[in-house]
Order: sequence, then C-alpha cells, then structure tokens
Amino acid sequence: MRNAFDENDRSNKPCNGFDNVKSYSSNGTIEDDVDYYEKEIERYMQESLGSTQRSKQHLESSEQLGIKTAQDLLAQREQLERTEKNLDDIHRTTQMTQRSLNSLKSVFGGFIKNKFSRAPRDPPAETNIPISQSDNKLNKTLNSISENPALSHSSSNSGPTLSEKSRNAIKGTRWEAMDNEIGENL
Repeated sequence: MRNAFDENDRSNKPCNGFDNVKSYSSNGTIEDDVDYYEKEIERYMQESLGSTQRSKQHLESSEQLGIKTAQDLLAQREQLERTEKNLDDIHRTTQMTQRSLNSLKSVFGGFIKNKFSRAPRDPPAETNIPISQSDNKLNKTLNSISENPALSHSSSNSGPTLSEKSRNAIKGTRWEAMDNEIGENL
C-alpha cells in the first residue's frame, strides 16, 4: 500500500484516486476527446435514466403495497367488529342461561332469588356498527385511486433536470429524449 505523504516514494502514479481521469496533455486528437466525453455523457445519462426508472418502479410497487395493506386493514377491522358483536351476544346468552340454571337449581330458592334480583336487561336492538371517519376517508381515497390512477401520482413539477443552456445543447440529439424521459420519471 502506498503512503501519500511519503516523500521518498516518487512514483509517477497519482495518489489522489483519479487514476482514470482523462489528461488534457494527452497526445490524442480533439475527436478522441469529443468521443470520450460523449461516451461519458451517454454513460451518465443511462445511469440517471436507469436510476429514475428503478425509483419509479419502487414507488409504484410501494403504492400498490400500501393500497393492499389498507384494504387488508379494513377487512380485519370489519372482522374484529363482527367478532366483538358476536362476543357481546354470547355474553348476554350466557347470562340468561346462568339465570335459568339458577332458577332450576332450586324451585323455591331460585324463585325467591329471581324475584328480588334485578331482571336482565333486554338485549339492544341489532345495531349497525358505526363506520369511523378514518374508514370513510380511506375508502374514499382507495376508490378515487382505483377510478383514476393518474391521481395517485403526484403532479408536482420540480423543473427541468438540466439547465436551459444544456437543454439547448442537446436539442435534437438522442440525449434530449433521455433527458425528457428522466424528467417524466421524476
């Protein structure tokens, strides 16, 4: 391993990590330099395009996962509310059964005890479980997203990806289409 601060090491190899940087003092022609920089621009544009495409795919996947999770949570909520209602019904039935068993246990004792004890409350009429506001908002959002998928994507315009000067320089080239696609992905 090379020590960058060692004065005795006079090798011509650069120590700053820029080993592959194109030198301006090369013996190559201007066309070679232009080709080199065009390839570099192409590579950076391809990397940016690939990155924005992957990001877009991840966002769409996350959105679908969020919608699926919200739907599952709504279904679980309904199941829990039905379970709670069923448990209340079971509890009332159990109380009435216990009262009947106690009266059968002893005709005399059960009769006196039941006469002086409180009568069981009438079970409440079948009540619909109230729907919460968050449930309404979630259903409304899910419906609007499923009806119009364009609403699910933010339409915030963050501006062009390149400066106006750069956009003019690439106008009419293959890079313009790449830049436009990157802008759409963003």
